[in-house]
Amino acid sequence: MDRDLPSDEWRRMSPQLPSTPPPWDLLRSGLGTYRGPIHFPAVSETNYRGQRLYNLSLQSIVNNAPLQTVQFAGWRFLARDPRTHKAVAVYVNPNSHPPTPAITSISTGPGVEEALAAAVRIAGPVPLDGGPTYEVVMIPGLSTEAMWVKPPGDATEWFVPYHTKVGGLEGDQIFSFETFIKALSSMAATVLDFERQDLQRPKY
Repeated sequence: MDRDLPSDEWRRMSPQLPSTPPPWDLLRSGLGTYRGPIHFPAVSETNYRGQRLYNLSLQSIVNNAPLQTVQFAGWRFLARDPRTHKAVAVYVNPNSHPPTPAITSISTGPGVEEALAAAVRIAGPVPLDGGPTYEVVMIPGLSTEAMWVKPPGDATEWFVPYHTKVGGLEGDQIFSFETFIKALSSMAATVLDFERQDLQRPKY
């Protein structure tokens, strides 16, 4: 662990660097054609948490690869169903073009509740203008998600795991990228080794 969860003062840093805005129009048009049991609030920054999602591969972790190896995976919008008050997640591909739907999936359940609670807990009830940006790194092979806290300027970027089964990462601890992947490396190597052995087993 590098340090405890940052305080409100830590969030109130100098103006953040420009970043790609969430694709609100794609979310709005996609939900406009949705016909299903989930109800969605009006599309606005007040009602939704827009998060850029990145994937980090197990091989990158084992190789101690640099931060630049994370792969952009799309956007996730978190909100609450105005009727049931359950958390919902809408996944959007910002590079889609008609007739390909922009919304790739919609989900609910404990994992979505956890993601929305973490967004509020780590970034604050209302993200602060001029503060850090909050994105998400996913490691599917380890069932791990972490908030990627990106302060403005050249300040160190931090990672706060909020969903993981990897020992030592629980409790909203905050890590640099180097210590984050170091904490994951042993488990990542174990999973990769298991996958290689599985591929080598004879198939009947």
